[in-house]
Amino acid sequence: MKKVLSIAVMLICACATSFAQDDIFANYTVTPADGSTITDRQMSHLTFTFHDVHNITIDGNSTYYIYPESEFDKRGIWGEHNGHYLGEPYVTFLDYEGVCEINDNVVTINTRERIPESGVYYFVIEGGNLWCGQESNGEIAVKYTVEKADLPFTVTPSNAEPVSLFDLWPFEFTFDGVENVTLKRGFFEMAEAQILDEDGNVVIQTKAYDSNDHWTTEGNKMTLNFYTNQRQEFKKSGKYTLKFTEGSILLDGAPQDEFSIVYDVIVPEHPADGPVVVEFSNYLDEQNRITITLPEYYTASGYANMNNPVYDANDNKVGHLDFVVADEENSRVWYIPVAFDTEKDENAVYHVSIHEDLLFLNDPYDVYHPSAAKELVFYPNKAAGVSGINADSAKAEYYTVEGIRTAQPQAGKVYIQRANGKAKKIIK
Repeated sequence: MKKVLSIAVMLICACATSFAQDDIFANYTVTPADGSTITDRQMSHLTFTFHDVHNITIDGNSTYYIYPESEFDKRGIWGEHNGHYLGEPYVTFLDYEGVCEINDNVVTINTRERIPESGVYYFVIEGGNLWCGQESNGEIAVKYTVEKADLPFTVTPSNAEPVSLFDLWPFEFTFDGVENVTLKRGFFEMAEAQILDEDGNVVIQTKAYDSNDHWTTEGNKMTLNFYTNQRQEFKKSGKYTLKFTEGSILLDGAPQDEFSIVYDVIVPEHPADGPVVVEFSNYLDEQNRITITLPEYYTASGYANMNNPVYDANDNKVGHLDFVVADEENSRVWYIPVAFDTEKDENAVYHVSIHEDLLFLNDPYDVYHPSAAKELVFYPNKAAGVSGINADSAKAEYYTVEGIRTAQPQAGKVYIQRANGKAKKIIK
């Protein structure tokens, strides 16, 4: 009986030896070279050149495996691998999109598994996975010493200096030496980014839903944004950590480890409730518009035009304010067109009462405020407006509504007061 078993084993070995000798895929070179020391990123792209075959093909059952050295050595009696492989329990099929690129006798495999730690690994294509006509490969196994490499990126804003919460996002990443950055968008698992406080509590987070245009990639760049109202979740200044969960980011198809960036964040006080002062120009532009400039980090979502009448220095109504319009390029700039009833007087001085809530404002924490009311004196053009400002001084000057300067304003009468570059209509 023992003799029969010995003969059977010898026959199996002989067949295996014969197969190995006849394996037309046995003559190959691989880049990076077998036995070399590489980074985990280099492990993501392996290129095989088979010197004795052409027109290589794969089928829907073709796969590869990556084994840690200790697991690769666990072979069964028939030569099969019983060790655990990376990515288990899911094998990676070569016909998955982007995994296998074949050009005649050159096969490039873009591995999808994350190398968990530095060490020795085997990349294995078992027999019968590559084809040339009716013939297939014997086992292909290449060995690498893999070293974990730092993630090659630069980011804006930098964490080298303290940063205001208002400038914290968007985060703009550039990954050096990478062609394409993508995000994990699986049905059950998808990329996730979090910002944590000093105690490790999640302050805000987002996931890479297909409809989420706040987290995008293009080429080797990635942009991550959060919503303005999420600033309300930051209660105090301190250390905050931006964290990307494991596997969220793929560089040239290779999933990356979890990584974090710590920022020293300055959280400004919330603006007081009530109206917000906006800046008005004191002259009309070439399109007869008064320019409105919002405070930094404020936005406007609309307006309430009340057709305010415009008067000349003699309090004659000469026109009215038209509908407020937004600047197409600068979100902080809006305009109020002035519609004149008659031709504009280039030598005149005009005034208008700007009502409260002309603009609907949102502060940097996305809290609503009305714009403040203002008595505005303005000029027909920029030259006149600048001249008027230059004539101002810290000491108040008074003019009648006709525009005549007076050194001794009388109590109970209406005057235009100018001081510190500003003018307003008052009653003494």
